Amino acid sequence: MIGYLDASFNQKHFLKSLTALLVDDHLLFRKGLAAAINDIRSEWTFIEASNGSEALAHAITGKFDIALVDVQMPVMGGIEFTRRLKALVPRVPVVILTQFDEQSLIVHFLEMGVNAFICKNSDPEELVEAMEAVMENGRYVNEAMMKALEGSCGAEISTRVRLDLSRRDKDIILLLRQGKNSKQIANLLGLSETSVESYRKDLLHKTQTKNVAELVSLAYRTGII
Repeated sequence: MIGYLDASFNQKHFLKSLTALLVDDHLLFRKGLAAAINDIRSEWTFIEASNGSEALAHAITGKFDIALVDVQMPVMGGIEFTRRLKALVPRVPVVILTQFDEQSLIVHFLEMGVNAFICKNSDPEELVEAMEAVMENGRYVNEAMMKALEGSCGAEISTRVRLDLSRRDKDIILLLRQGKNSKQIANLLGLSETSVESYRKDLLHKTQTKNVAELVSLAYRTGII
């Protein structure tokens, strides 16, 4: 389904009862988003969590119909939480809320099983429409997602951003973020400098970034670190 807004939006059939798990580390954003949605669908209720780790405790109960998930959060980011949630309760749809719209990341989220991808500056009406479409049809596709899907049709998997990084990959990114050089990283992790250089080149290839600065920026923005 391709999402759209029109004058008949509020007259469409809609879900009278829905509980959403809202996962975002900014309290004011969570409260504001819940209030904005309730202005449109007053019957809907929310369970709130400030990070992925906290949200997993709610996931065990399964007492929600849909998850709205931020990408960048402390403790556990949206990518890792979504991966674990889909493994735990694959039936629960996930809508990713983010400030970023990189097409390669959208493709990565979709391959993880995410059902919709909404930018945080979208109108509340679009988010509500996306949630209803996901609950009814399993997916909501907006313009950004269409472009990402079209762009990925002929792309080899090796040319896409990969965020399924190992624990060692993440450790190296964290040390790179701290400004450590290859020799220092090698000493800290018990590796050879050659191995560290190999990890670094492989990370740039996996994430399709040009240098360490871009790699660290991408890792931070997507909640890898």
